Amino acid sequence: MARNQRHANMAARLEDSNPKVRLKAIRELAEQPAKLAQHADTVVAKLDDIDEDVRMWVVRLLPQLEPATIAQHAKSVAAKLCDPNADVRFLAMYALQRTDLTAIAPHVATIVAALKISSSPSERGTRAAAMCALQKLEPSTLAPHARAVGHAMLEMLEVPDESWRELALEVLAKLGPATLAKHAVAIVAKFEDPNPQVRMHAVITLAKLRPVTLAQYTDAVVKRLNDIHEDVRKWAMHTLTRTLLEPATLAQHANSVASKLCDPNKDVRVLAMEALEKKGDPATISKHVLAIVAHLKNFSDRGMRETALRALRKCGPATLAPHALAVAAMLEDSDV
Repeated sequence: MARNQRHANMAARLEDSNPKVRLKAIRELAEQPAKLAQHADTVVAKLDDIDEDVRMWVVRLLPQLEPATIAQHAKSVAAKLCDPNADVRFLAMYALQRTDLTAIAPHVATIVAALKISSSPSERGTRAAAMCALQKLEPSTLAPHARAVGHAMLEMLEVPDESWRELALEVLAKLGPATLAKHAVAIVAKFEDPNPQVRMHAVITLAKLRPVTLAQYTDAVVKRLNDIHEDVRKWAMHTLTRTLLEPATLAQHANSVASKLCDPNKDVRVLAMEALEKKGDPATISKHVLAIVAHLKNFSDRGMRETALRALRKCGPATLAPHALAVAAMLEDSDV
């Protein structure tokens, strides 16, 4: 009975006509997490309180509240994203990005606007939270805002924090080929980023372009085959194999692709062999027959041996004659 009375008393104080009473109640709840949870909905509703001190204290409490509670009041929270006070913007953005995409989706335009407002070095946290919020969203949700989001992400590609550059590329990848095409030069520029994860995401993002547009950047992708980081090499080869390489293009870059047959990374080797097997013409494969035949002796990788054999089938007898013993040995291979 006493507990119910205390609950009713706190509820009444939160709705008191005197702002000092409301403020004192909210400050007490700040020190009592269990009670704050009980009055969470009422507290968040005070984001629209007429008293500035009350509103500020509610904003400070947002990080303590459950994401589900914030989601129910997402409109009121989002209204604070462009508040003149930088601390308010940060706390509201941090709270909103903790919710699910259903709560975030209606507020994309406000989030992008907040990114532009929160441009000072001291507001790194606000921008980081905004990026995390946008990264959660589906491409269909971002599509109506593609132009604004795209320009905002271009600005984020130039910030010192490498994790933000990576996030910016992930968001750009969701904007669709038409928008990406407008920003392709900026994305390719990140192929030279000092951080390997940024370079990798730049390659992945560029691969979202339509093949006819992507083909303009073939040389830049091929150059990444020699990246010092294996994940960058893998995604560059993946982009070439799955999207770019036609027989004529492969013939032009055959030396670069064939050199990856000896890459330290298995995935890169497999993709290189698949490229030669699927897209290589007899003339191209013949030039690299030695490297392909070497993989017939790779007894630890049945898939590579099979792909190598399929590639060699495109060669004529004269090309294969010097390697007859290695090819014939495959007759004894029970796995192929």
